[in-house]
Amino acid sequence: MHDSTVRQQISEPLTYVDSYAPQDYATPQLDIELVRAFRALNRDERTQCLARMLGGNDQRMADAILRMPTILTGLSHTVLANLREAAVNRAHPEEVQRRRRLEKASSAARTMVRRVLDKLATSGRLTRQQQRELLGDAARHFPHLLV
Repeated sequence: MHDSTVRQQISEPLTYVDSYAPQDYATPQLDIELVRAFRALNRDERTQCLARMLGGNDQRMADAILRMPTILTGLSHTVLANLREAAVNRAHPEEVQRRRRLEKASSAARTMVRRVLDKLATSGRLTRQQQRELLGDAARHFPHLLV
């Protein structure tokens, strides 16, 4: 129960850009024009603009790009993912840190349990099958037990 709650909290997406407000016809038009202006930049200017967006210095341009369909931006999925991650980090710094701490704690707990199970297996006290039975549903988090 606790594990699934933690997993759900960690994997729930965080907003990275505000959606368009109902009856807001101007912002989508501005976004389209900003994306056009971005695409018209030469390679060096685009690189500089992307660096500013990643650094949080050109948030309006970043918002426009993040709201547009990928194909209209001319950017790769990787670059867009980096922009989204930077936007999430700026919009939700405390939540991002909390999730990172949860991930580290979860990873440390799995490592500890794996080492204990390995020690038990090498000492001859529990077979892999017995370890799987002991862990129940949690055994799926330990791929070395599935072999």
